[in-house]
Amino acid sequence: MPADKIDSEIASIRDSLRHDGGQSIGLKKQFSIMLQPKFRLAIVVGVIFAAVQPLTGVNPILFYAPMVFEQTGIGTNAAFAQTLIIGVVSLIFTVLAIMFIDKIGRRPLVNFGLVASVACLLLCVWAFNEATYTLSQQAVSDLVAGNSALNAEVLRGLVGITFEGDVQYKTALTNALGLETMKANESVLIQAAVSINATVVLIGIVGFIAAFHISIGPIMWVVFSEIVPTQIRGVAIPMFALIASTVSYFMQKFFPWMMNQMGSAEVFLSFAVSAAIGFVLLYRYLAETKGRTIEEIEAMMASNS
Repeated sequence: MPADKIDSEIASIRDSLRHDGGQSIGLKKQFSIMLQPKFRLAIVVGVIFAAVQPLTGVNPILFYAPMVFEQTGIGTNAAFAQTLIIGVVSLIFTVLAIMFIDKIGRRPLVNFGLVASVACLLLCVWAFNEATYTLSQQAVSDLVAGNSALNAEVLRGLVGITFEGDVQYKTALTNALGLETMKANESVLIQAAVSINATVVLIGIVGFIAAFHISIGPIMWVVFSEIVPTQIRGVAIPMFALIASTVSYFMQKFFPWMMNQMGSAEVFLSFAVSAAIGFVLLYRYLAETKGRTIEEIEAMMASNS
């Protein structure tokens, strides 16, 4: 780096420190400073990022992946095998994000990742919307032969009835067998009746995980460290992390309930809508920070506020 460039950088840092008073700022003071108009854009971008990242549904999908795949009727063992695929894909695309973040930039990767996430989630929506659930006489015989807890006469009352959604099918099973028995045998009961393109669901979920981990997953934390000025860093970044953690907690907490009450298609549609809203907002407000110093980013964000 040329000497004049180094001197310019040092001068910029000194100006920033002089502006901060050259000393540590207490938390109460940071909160009051954070409300200043010049920091408004940084706070808005941080809050949007912190909310959108978990609202795309990545943590429920990762934590409940076997449950999600069981809805396609592939069985518990195959569901766990496909969960392993998700883990490998997550690792690979996180490494790719690290490799490309300084070459391509934060903004292009975030935009691409959100658009790809919406497309992949909509694939899952389509597959679950097209799914039907019909018990055959042979399926009932096979189920009863392998499980004495299932009542053959009760299940035969559902033979030949085609259910257009998983919620309707599960409701009928619950009414017939009772909630406890249905829950204990949910995987085999779905596997016996479902007609769905499981490959499309797998492609959609794996594609979404890849898009997330090459974009908003790891890049969110990089953006936080770059857009937050030094004066409010001790308050703003923990606040963003708290928002992300809180939203993520409730998403994971209520995911099983959402699957049972809303249905798989509607749940994935809500994730896709969240990702689409996130794309619109971040496309509008997220500026490129690649190659800029903290001081340059602070000045840019303040002028755009």
